[in-house]
Amino acid sequence: MHKECLDGDRIFVIHDFLTPAECRSFLERSEQEGYHEATITTPAGSVMDKEVRDNARLIVDDAVMASELWAAAAKRNSTATNTNCV
Repeated sequence: MHKECLDGDRIFVIHDFLTPAECRSFLERSEQEGYHEATITTPAGSVMDKEVRDNARLIVDDAVMASELWAAAAKRNSTATNTNCV
C-alpha cells in the first residue's frame, strides 16, 4: 500500500488500501443492493439531467461499515509508504 500525493495533503490516492477480498465483498454487496440513476442537485431540488450526469450509483448509509473503514485507515496508514505529502 502506498499514498500518491496529487495536491499536497489536500488530495491523494491510497493505492491498494483494500485487499482483493475486501474489493470483491464491496462489489458483491453493491450488485445485490443495485444501482440507481444519478440525479444532480439544483436550486429546484434533485433532477435528472443526462447531459450533465449520465451514470448509475449506489449510496450506502452504514455507520458500522464507515467505522470499520476508518479503523482500517488508521491501522493501515502506519504501514503505508510515502505517507507524508509535500
